[in-house]
Amino acid sequence: MDNNQQPKQPKGNFIASPPRYKPTNNRPDMSGTISIPGTEREFRIGLYSFTYTDKDGVEQIGYSGSSHDISRNDDAMTQLKAIAGRRTPSEAVSHKGLTLQPGGIAIFTNGFKEEAGVEKELLDKRPQFNGYWNPGNGEPIVNIAIWPRVRKDDNVVILGGETSYPLPGKVEGKEQTGEPTMAPAAEPAPRARARRSRDMDIDQSM
Repeated sequence: MDNNQQPKQPKGNFIASPPRYKPTNNRPDMSGTISIPGTEREFRIGLYSFTYTDKDGVEQIGYSGSSHDISRNDDAMTQLKAIAGRRTPSEAVSHKGLTLQPGGIAIFTNGFKEEAGVEKELLDKRPQFNGYWNPGNGEPIVNIAIWPRVRKDDNVVILGGETSYPLPGKVEGKEQTGEPTMAPAAEPAPRARARRSRDMDIDQSM
């Protein structure tokens, strides 16, 4: 392989949409699935939306929440081991100023959607949202890149995107370009619970 050629980056899927029920303080605003990069291991997620002010004083949108601790794609014994392991949970992970509990998800508006000297066509390809996920159980932190869209058949908004692992020297939200091919939105995840958190010390309560 050419020394200048970048290794192929493992990717995973991310998709979330509003649930059929009316969101409340105890029910998330968005539910869906997230997968480990390079695998088909999907986990149900619940997300709460929030607003915050960025460094330029502009109000932005973000999401906090958590993933389920069992992948619906795992075989029976793997799921049973995950259930048994709940009594010895993995520890929280600190990443870029955030403390993510096992299963914790933190998503923010991408600050690189506007950049002087960069062509609009390239800026449009950058994700609208960028975030992080701690799968727990010793798995490394995962990046999340999201390109929102509207579903054609019913005009429902969808947060669709991809997951990947951080690469040395690469800037999340700036390096990712081009909207990924996303599978159709799945049925809303039943009772995917998460705690709203303003300080991003996200708790998994499932």
